[in-house]
Amino acid sequence: MENLLNDMFDTSDRRIVVQTSPSSGSQVYLPHVYEDDITPSYLQSKSQGEPVYIYHSDEDSFMVYDFMVIVPDGILTAQQESLLKSLTNKYKLDGKRPHFKYQNDQIF
Repeated sequence: MENLLNDMFDTSDRRIVVQTSPSSGSQVYLPHVYEDDITPSYLQSKSQGEPVYIYHSDEDSFMVYDFMVIVPDGILTAQQESLLKSLTNKYKLDGKRPHFKYQNDQIF
């Protein structure tokens, strides 16, 4: 996928990146120390079962997608954005959900 997109939209520098999600786990809430009514929170060790992955809140949008297409800022026109999305959706695996953004985190 990454090669196809770079062949179409960034042939010389090949800066378009397809990044897969590290996990599709559910969100875990960890209270801050200063919050009232804190009940003790325990995280289990790896030997006790499936690990719990913890992500920063900025990564939440990444968790609802299976992979992210990251494009350098300013290399695509609106028409090229549409074509990139169409190509990605055509060649992605069935059931996988893409997320499109520029390196400056602007979603398109």
